Formats: sequence, C-alpha cells, structure tokens
Amino acid sequence: PAAPIANQYEVPLVSPTASAPKVKFAGDYVFRVMPSDEYQGVFGAELLKNKGFKNLAILYSNGEYGAGLKDALVENFNKLSGTDVATEAFQSKDSDMRTQLTKIKDKSPDALYLISDSLDSSTAALKQIKELGINTAVFGSEALYVPELIVNTQDAAEGMLVTSVKAGNDQYRTRYKAFYGTDASVFSERGYDAMKTVAEGVEKIRKER
Repeated sequence: PAAPIANQYEVPLVSPTASAPKVKFAGDYVFRVMPSDEYQGVFGAELLKNKGFKNLAILYSNGEYGAGLKDALVENFNKLSGTDVATEAFQSKDSDMRTQLTKIKDKSPDALYLISDSLDSSTAALKQIKELGINTAVFGSEALYVPELIVNTQDAAEGMLVTSVKAGNDQYRTRYKAFYGTDASVFSERGYDAMKTVAEGVEKIRKER
C-alpha cells in the first residue's frame, strides 16, 4: 500500500522485510533487501521433497506475504510430484486456528507448513497443533525464526524446522551478540542492510553534487 505513494512523490522506499513476490512490480522507487519468497518457495519445496514428504498442508496468514509464499510453495512442491492436500488461511493476529487445523488434520498430511507474520498467531497455532494431536512434521517460514517463539510456545515448537535467509555474516553476528547480549535475527540484519543502503546512496549523491 505504501508503494503508490512513494512512486507518486518520487521518494525511494527501501524495505528490510518485504518478501512478497509482487513487490518486484511495485514501481521504480520501491526496493528491498529481503529476497523474494519465490526463492523460499523453491527451497522449502525441495527441502520437503528431500526429506521424503509427499502430502503437504499449509496454514498461512491471509495477506500479501502469506499468500505469496503459499503460492510459491504449492507451485514448486507440485512440480516435484508432491501434493498439496490442504491450504487454510487465517487473519494476521488471529489467536484461534482450531477450525482450520481440524480441517488440516482430517486430510492426514505428512508435513504442515506454517506461514505467519505475527508472533502471537504463530504461538497460538503451534500450541493448537499440539493440542489437537496433529502428529506431523511442522515447518515454518522465516518470520518464525525468533527466539521469543521458543519461549512462548514452550515445548510446542519442538522439532519444527524453519526456512530463512541467514542473519548476516559471522562478523555481524559476533558483533551483534557482543553489543546486545542475544543472537541476531534475520530482521535485525536486514534492517542494518536497508539503513546502510540508504546511507550509502545519500553519501554518493552528496559526492556527486
């Protein structure tokens, strides 16, 4: 939604976290440092296939991010002769996904991919997966790659695999942990890259003037 405004006023917009595939069509003034979910869809599908999973269910947040990654996963998993047996959506910030998860359980998938951009929704979904006795391998998108999720879900996140881009290089991770006392997340690293991109662009313009 911010892209038309950035393009109208010709103000560069640099996003550290926008991974929806449609962002590449957002206009000449819109940029990102987060890879498109088109790539995560390929990686995730290959990971599922290599681990021997054939029937995939997806629980996803119903927005540009969730829908974009869901479509990429389904497309690439089907290309690898996998089957998407269920795709169920929820609204970001929802805390009750029992209806969707019950439908998923009835389809007996051997893998469940959770795509969520909300810590609260991710926490609730993982707890309800365990509560409903859905005994399947659970995978998560990069937004679930946060330490708080492990604390909030206690043992409900046990065994979950998360697909994500790396949180910076070794030097960045070491310096981040020394300064903040905690491990860097993928979002802190992308925020750093986005700010450096803007700063270097400004400096280049100053020198040219």
